[in-house]
Amino acid sequence: FNPLCSSTTIGQLLSKVAGFLFSVTMSIIVVMALIGAFQLLTSSGRPDRIDAGKKTLTWTVIALVVAVSAGGIAKLVEILLGG
Repeated sequence: FNPLCSSTTIGQLLSKVAGFLFSVTMSIIVVMALIGAFQLLTSSGRPDRIDAGKKTLTWTVIALVVAVSAGGIAKLVEILLGG
């Protein structure tokens, strides 16, 4: 079963691919948040390990904002173009 074969237009195909990529991105973000939290929890008060955990979590939040914004912008363009 190929879910891409049920697409009849380019817009539907792109929508399915974007949805899949969004799901993969959110999964990676969850894993990175867990890694950052683990780094902070196991830092034992060492400043270099605390900084590494903070940086991981900071970049994870940035990735989340970018992913959600990109999805919102894509949906807005789709609505404005009549899709």
